[in-house]
Amino acid sequence: MRRIPPLNSIRAFEAVAKRLSFKHAAEDLFVTQSAVSQQIKLLEEHFGFSLFLRNTKGLTLTEEGEKILPAIVQAFEIILDAVSEVSKTTREISISTSTSFAMSWMMPRFHQFEAEHPKITVQMSAGSQENNIPKYYDLEILYSTTPLEREGAEPLLEEWMIPVCSPKYLNSGIFDIHDLPKQRLLLNSPTASDWKTWAKLMHIDSADFAAAINSAMKLPTDFAAIEMAVAGYGIALTNAHYMSDKLNNKLLVPATDAQPVLLGAHYLSRKKNLSKHASELLIEWFQTTAKQSAEEIRSAFGTLGLPLKESNL
Repeated sequence: MRRIPPLNSIRAFEAVAKRLSFKHAAEDLFVTQSAVSQQIKLLEEHFGFSLFLRNTKGLTLTEEGEKILPAIVQAFEIILDAVSEVSKTTREISISTSTSFAMSWMMPRFHQFEAEHPKITVQMSAGSQENNIPKYYDLEILYSTTPLEREGAEPLLEEWMIPVCSPKYLNSGIFDIHDLPKQRLLLNSPTASDWKTWAKLMHIDSADFAAAINSAMKLPTDFAAIEMAVAGYGIALTNAHYMSDKLNNKLLVPATDAQPVLLGAHYLSRKKNLSKHASELLIEWFQTTAKQSAEEIRSAFGTLGLPLKESNL
């Protein structure tokens, strides 16, 4: 079996060959000159031949030293490239999520994570998760109206839905839920699935509500519906987590006296066998921030006399 040369000695040889000076090589390696000399001696003993010629002009490589130097330089470049690639990988995280979750919940809070971990880069793919799931991701935020049974997935953020509007739109007082079909509704998707589910739970006449949906302003995301509600264009049905700051700042107010309704949850799903340290830090941030967000909305709606019911998540 072939013996591998001492790596410290190989490193010392590469440094001396580069500078043709024991003194300068020692400075580059942050060791003493005698330590470099000892490493070169060990390597020469290992090979059985001299690596340098010492003369009045200084150091020169022997014929054998010149032959092995290119391979050693290349080997160190390969090692450094591999280390660089691994370091790059562990500092980069790819994540897939919906536009609404990214814009309305994650982005307003993400400066906290970046401040704590400035060297970690997060590559985000946000959009329709039915059609825009990236080929590779470390983490994925998924919404489901039923418990998500997937390996590596765990509940992150509950979807508490409530109709909201601007104080100006509310004008003379809150609306009765059965009068909402007479108001201008702001849809967070063309299908209006959230509004339809909410109306059914509230026992609102389906025929009247169908007419309201047909004449509603159709928007592509929760984020767009929230911004239009703030501008006074109508009533949006949105996740309490997405607009808690606007609720606290009185930019939005509940449009009715109905309690927020739980319509599913967002789940955090991690790539199988994920072991990146950076990803673990981001997961921890998601979990901590989600708990803080839950406390904030419970406090906000409790103050308004609309306490959130307990859930099983």
